[in-house]
Amino acid sequence: MGHVFVRLHPERVDKLVLDGFGLYTPGHVRAAKLFFKLPYPMIMAYYRRVLKKYAAQARDDEQVFFTAYLEEVLTRLHTRQTLMGQFKLLMDISDHAEEYGVFRPVERPGKVLLILAEDDRGSARRNARL
Repeated sequence: MGHVFVRLHPERVDKLVLDGFGLYTPGHVRAAKLFFKLPYPMIMAYYRRVLKKYAAQARDDEQVFFTAYLEEVLTRLHTRQTLMGQFKLLMDISDHAEEYGVFRPVERPGKVLLILAEDDRGSARRNARL
């Protein structure tokens, strides 16, 4: 995970673009732990439903692309093992946040550009940490 690496070794990173990194709140952590207990088809159905909702927000001419792209991500780029591996990595980072420096500020010389979405559903403004 890029945000962990840049906090542990800022001198080794020249440029970095960060996107949301997963477990924003205690509720997200509980949901991720629940996913380990669910049958894989149920997990895939959940992601298809959520991603279909996000694709529906795109312009009509982009919806076909996003729908096909997201289906490829779910069927060709992920298997049960790779998806569970990502959940395990997220849980390890969450469970050992201090060791990974998750809440430590990113120490970067020079200017840093932060792009924050007003409608980010992954993190309430009161939970955001910069």
